[in-house]
Amino acid sequence: MSEVTKVNNKLYIDIAVPIFSEDNSIGAICARIDLEYLNDLMKSIEKDETIESFIVDKNGLFLTDSRHLPDAVGNLKIDLQRVKTSIDFSKTLAYKDYRGTDVYGCYFNVNDTGWTLIVQKDADSVKNKIKP
Repeated sequence: MSEVTKVNNKLYIDIAVPIFSEDNSIGAICARIDLEYLNDLMKSIEKDETIESFIVDKNGLFLTDSRHLPDAVGNLKIDLQRVKTSIDFSKTLAYKDYRGTDVYGCYFNVNDTGWTLIVQKDADSVKNKIKP
């Protein structure tokens, strides 16, 4: 279970995971993560201005910064199922991202969180590199 929380104008993600012993719940592990830490982590993935990486929750709500839209965290929502379906359908066909730009992408489910890491690259930059 995870939830975005705003405390003193700063966004955090609260995570709670139950602990089971056989069929009985015996407790939970809880953590509060500063979302700015996740933003720093995402920047290490972005090697040039045509690559964007971000994390969304199970509803498609941005948990990390958008390279292109300010204030996306906690406010911008994508159609996560459409993005995953587009990527699963074909790794060689571009799809429209939240900006309406053609991109190629991949996604990774973050275990036990309901989060998805999406990494995408502008299709135009890929096409320009493979032209003779």
